Amino acid sequence: MNMKSALIFFISLLSLASSTIFVWVGYAISVGIDVPALARTFGIVAISYGAISFGLLVLAWVRAKPALQIISKYSSLAFLVTVIAGSVDLGIVSGLEWLSIIFTAILLLVNWLAVKQVVEFRYVA
Repeated sequence: MNMKSALIFFISLLSLASSTIFVWVGYAISVGIDVPALARTFGIVAISYGAISFGLLVLAWVRAKPALQIISKYSSLAFLVTVIAGSVDLGIVSGLEWLSIIFTAILLLVNWLAVKQVVEFRYVA
């Protein structure tokens, strides 16, 4: 195993971990007793993004197609916009909300880079 394939394997493991985090957080938000409808909806969206990200990574390893990169990029961007829109619902964003947005953006970047690197590594025209 050369260095490039080891790095791709490592970033894939990070992506799987971050997809698991999205599913776990979404589930934790969704199953609360007195959860507002907007929060429950966000939890379902987080679960969906985690499952989509996991599926895209598996597809990239099994059938590497360039379209997977585009789908991963735009699904990550859409989820980031959703997180930002949920954070600025009252117009005031605190320091912890900015920190959560930055942390979410880093996890989304890892997911996108993992799919991108795997597709570039595995794709044979």
